[in-house]
Amino acid sequence: MKLKSAIPYYISSVVTLLKEIRNRHMIPFLLFKKPVRIMLHNGMRFDLFSFADLWTLKEVAIDKCYEQYRGIGKNWIIVDMGAGFGDFSIMNSFKSKKIVSCEINPQTVQRLRNNIAINRAPNIEIAPVGAHKLQELFQTYKINSCDLLKIDCEGCEYPLLFTASSDVLKKVRTIVMEYHTFDESMRKQFTKMIALLKKEHFTVTYQENPVHTTFGILFATRK
Repeated sequence: MKLKSAIPYYISSVVTLLKEIRNRHMIPFLLFKKPVRIMLHNGMRFDLFSFADLWTLKEVAIDKCYEQYRGIGKNWIIVDMGAGFGDFSIMNSFKSKKIVSCEINPQTVQRLRNNIAINRAPNIEIAPVGAHKLQELFQTYKINSCDLLKIDCEGCEYPLLFTASSDVLKKVRTIVMEYHTFDESMRKQFTKMIALLKKEHFTVTYQENPVHTTFGILFATRK
């Protein structure tokens, strides 16, 4: 942990949560009431089960960590690999042409469905799969081109991309992911993945998490 930056980061994050959540009085109820419906000032609502969910919501829906290098365009086709409870997919569903939200955990899939219904989010197809081979996923959900491949699957980003053919990767215009380097093996895979993306003509940028050194955000776009 980066102690020097951790304290100001957490303080500013708490301020952000209190500012951006309309019903912030409900936050303490996460200690003993589940789920708690959290409402953002932009009108989005999410049923959350923990403070970890709340932190994820802050980073994805409020801080827009996956959009810091490039915004989401209109009528994009997006694959959300590791959709979780739906924060990223739902926030971008109203301007997207199609979002395929991939999530393997059955309980989380139900939470995803619930949050989609709460927000009446359009243009989302749920794929109950995990780190699926991209070729099979694209074939099943008829994805001939992908404007954005968003990945957050706790280390499974490496086999997902290493098993993808060049033909499949050519269909992807932009990749944004949370990368993980928990040990030496994953650090080597991270280096190998960057080399692969560059070989496939992506320009790669990445940034460590402001608090932790073992993960961060990577952005790759075609030249």
